[in-house]
Amino acid sequence: MCNNQTEFSLSSWVAIGISCLALFVSYFSIRLSIALSIQNQLTSKAKECNKYIIEETQAFPTTAHEVSAIVSTIIYAKHLLDLQFKKSWLFLLGKSKQVSTHIFYFELHTSITEYVHRNVLFLNPKDQTLEPTIKKQLQTCHDFLEESNQKYQV
Repeated sequence: MCNNQTEFSLSSWVAIGISCLALFVSYFSIRLSIALSIQNQLTSKAKECNKYIIEETQAFPTTAHEVSAIVSTIIYAKHLLDLQFKKSWLFLLGKSKQVSTHIFYFELHTSITEYVHRNVLFLNPKDQTLEPTIKKQLQTCHDFLEESNQKYQV
């Protein structure tokens, strides 16, 4: 009878060990999936920003519509990152939001990162109705990307 208890106990521990291993693997699979999803979304937003770069000169655009589109998309990326880290906090424990921001920064065209870093709004032609709003948005973009800019600016 003692032998049956030992076998039962050993098989129980093996089952518990396998279950714990499966749980561990599942957790890290979900974690990786969420991290990749975030990066794919941020890459998509960076590409959306980059499409406004003036192709011939590789310069940052100056029309209110294009500047607004770029800064709005950067703000959207910031909110997306904040939301994903808030929503999936359990699976992103120990992950740095700033690392994701750095990757997003690398995906942006350098003329965008320079413009945001300078944080000086220039619109041609001047648009008095949109300028205050875009200026606030540019400040938000600057704050979001400044740590990456300071760390990686050449």
